[in-house]
Amino acid sequence: MKLPLLSGKQVVAALKRLGFVEIDRRGSQVKMEHPDG
Repeated sequence: MKLPLLSGKQVVAALKRLGFVEIDRRGSQVKMEHPDG
């Protein structure tokens, strides 16, 4: 099964829709976590 090609911005937006929040950003690297742990 092939996965679609996604940009980093698309992945971050999708994770935010799922409830993840950005906790740190350094350049192009983003750390995210979910409130549920």
